[in-house]
Amino acid sequence: WVEQVKKKGFDLEKDQVIPASSAYDILFATLKACAGRRFVKAGVIKMLNTVLQFVQPVLFNQLLTTIQEIDTREVYEGYMYAGLLTVSMLAKALTESNYFFDVWRVGWQLRSALTTAVYRKALRLSMAARQTKTLGEIVNLMQLDSTKIELFMTQAHLLWDGLFQIAGYM
Repeated sequence: WVEQVKKKGFDLEKDQVIPASSAYDILFATLKACAGRRFVKAGVIKMLNTVLQFVQPVLFNQLLTTIQEIDTREVYEGYMYAGLLTVSMLAKALTESNYFFDVWRVGWQLRSALTTAVYRKALRLSMAARQTKTLGEIVNLMQLDSTKIELFMTQAHLLWDGLFQIAGYM
């Protein structure tokens, strides 16, 4: 946060008021710097996981076709498709667990960063500013709103992945 504030040209030492439009830009840049890389990595893993989800029915169909046409096909083809199906299921399980680890970690990092930022800001409020906000509003910002962002991060990739799955199944 401090680095992003300095990049925008504000001085925190002088308790300079940051306009809301700049504050949103600074907040977004801070969150991106905190979790951007891991979140993008999780998106790539999610895409790979979805592709592996599409591969399994195709491999299963090939395995069944090989079993039905056992007279005209070699036996090793059936074993090959069964092995590929096993490997794809294992890879899907590993990518899915890695994806959930990454998005839950990103969500947790963002939640803790936002909770800490709101808490620090609440400690620095002047007496006049403290009278405009109730304790409940501050606790809401620290707990409920940051938890909503944490939970959103775990589901954010479903926005594009749902469309990708629909297109793939069509």
